[in-house]
Amino acid sequence: MQQNQLLISKTDDLINSVLRSRPFAFSHFLTEEEQATVSSAIKRAKLSFNFYGGYSDSVRNVVSVFDVEAPEFYSYPITSLCFNLSKWTDISHRDVLGALMSLGIKRELIGDIIFFENLCVFFVISSISKFIIQNLISVKNQGIELAVYDKEINYKRSYIENDIIVSSVRLDCVIGELCNLSRTRAVELISSGSVFINSIQCLKKDKQLAVFDVITIRKFGKFTIDSANGQTKKGRIKLKVLKYN
Repeated sequence: MQQNQLLISKTDDLINSVLRSRPFAFSHFLTEEEQATVSSAIKRAKLSFNFYGGYSDSVRNVVSVFDVEAPEFYSYPITSLCFNLSKWTDISHRDVLGALMSLGIKRELIGDIIFFENLCVFFVISSISKFIIQNLISVKNQGIELAVYDKEINYKRSYIENDIIVSSVRLDCVIGELCNLSRTRAVELISSGSVFINSIQCLKKDKQLAVFDVITIRKFGKFTIDSANGQTKKGRIKLKVLKYN
């Protein structure tokens, strides 16, 4: 609750700075849940906004707030940094994030961390990029050389496909199948506030889901319903679900 109040307070500061005639204002990196909260607040203020995290498929994003139309010239305060990955290395997302945070950097100043083309590329708020280049010299006890990544990022997120069969597209039914849980345990997850539909917390166990809905379940991962593929002979519903890697 305290974190949510702090987020709302920071969003109000962004809104007020634009209302006081500043052309635009930027946040730190926001989770998908935070983006939903921020969007609602900005809409209530009748201002405009965009989200961007450094590339087209980003999850953690910075919001830019502006009045009616985006200014003609402005850029997000995001810098992408990279280092080469040896084909023998086993460096993971957690390793990179841990190395960054060990420098005393807050999580909100770090965006996505992605791996492609034998590189690790990660996104940070520009004001701390020089500090990171000077101080991040190893990850998981392996020496690295950081550089600014200034090329176009053609990265597509990968998914694990999963076919499930449910008696209903109610939220509790789908979560039970996705997480291999009993209906009772699925309902407990929903009631505890651990489930988000399209980045918005959902407490309704009987919420009806649809194709393309994105389901985020704390400690279990993030899923999207890719397609509904008819019914079994017993009338149960067949769904194709993608789990985000």
